[in-house]
Amino acid sequence: MSNAVTTCSTTQTKKFACQDKVPITRDVDASPSRGNRVRNFARRRQLYLASRTPRGELFTSLRADTAPSTPSQASRYTYIGAGLRRLPSSAWPVRGAPPLLIRPPPGPRLAISHLSFPHLTSSWLSSVAVYRLSAIVNIQEHVKPTHDQVPILYVIVVYTVVLFGFWTIPGARILINPLKLFAIGWHELCHVIVAIMTGGTIVKLTIDPNLGGCTIVEGGHPPSILAAGYFGSTVLGALFILSGFDTLVAKILSFVAGLGLIMPLALVRDKLTILLTLVYEGLLIGFWFIDHAQALRWYLLLLGVLHIFYVVWDITDDKFFRKTNDSDCTQFSLMYPRVSAQAWAFMWILFEIGMLIGFVLIGIAEFKRTPDQMYAEAAQFLPT
Repeated sequence: MSNAVTTCSTTQTKKFACQDKVPITRDVDASPSRGNRVRNFARRRQLYLASRTPRGELFTSLRADTAPSTPSQASRYTYIGAGLRRLPSSAWPVRGAPPLLIRPPPGPRLAISHLSFPHLTSSWLSSVAVYRLSAIVNIQEHVKPTHDQVPILYVIVVYTVVLFGFWTIPGARILINPLKLFAIGWHELCHVIVAIMTGGTIVKLTIDPNLGGCTIVEGGHPPSILAAGYFGSTVLGALFILSGFDTLVAKILSFVAGLGLIMPLALVRDKLTILLTLVYEGLLIGFWFIDHAQALRWYLLLLGVLHIFYVVWDITDDKFFRKTNDSDCTQFSLMYPRVSAQAWAFMWILFEIGMLIGFVLIGIAEFKRTPDQMYAEAAQFLPT
């Protein structure tokens, strides 16, 4: 199989000038003569070999070069703006198949010669190769963070370290009690919702920043009820992570955060915790009026890290503070004795890390906006 490369340099003008005079060979000749039958068999053999070519070798025929500068070279492609091109219809013999657009990465552009590889470009394999290559390039462009998105990734790491310190240091634990109550309350609420959905009855509900949360249920489906807590905390945390990438999303989810901070006060009697909760609510409201809620993104990003790593905090309380109410990982190990609590914790932490990575990539791909664009969008929703 030939892997010849055709570049678009100006030194090959003569080669490209005569290229347009060469007809595109069809897959099968209509004439039933013996010579045509032999040629058709050879073409089918080429297609079979090309179909079994490894992906890496298939793409060795693609090379980077500059855009054509002469009319004879430019006739090979139809250029649509910077970095976009469309192959001529003659290079796509499949009837009804539209020409594909390729957006190459920054730097040299991609060039494909449909005459250098007749065994590829004379069949649908060429369209498959170009489609797969363009899909890879597009994915790489979408998941590459912009200059304004890079700080968010560093802040997520910093928040994780800071929260772990505040959660484990005895004196500092009190300062984040309102945030802990929000995380514990939502975790227990997920248990309650699934318990009711599966026909269970709530016997007792406890929410305490030091003792942890506890939901006692009669009936229902125990595995689903138990898994709902970690799953719900991870999903809500992932949504809060998205709010770190866009101010409008942060504005919308701030209502969830405000309600989540206030609701646990119905079960709290500690005056310091009540006072700190009012302080956190005041910050949430105040950030609405700072530069059209730009600061609100970082506040909700903190809540996102807190919720999405709830398993880590739950296990930390079990190991370092011996809290009264066991973690869900311990409950899983009691329900399935063959799997230890550490193994359950490891699996749930992997799930949380996967969700974090997935939603960070979604945020990078879907919210490629500058601060000015976010400012303009946020100003349209409940302007302040």
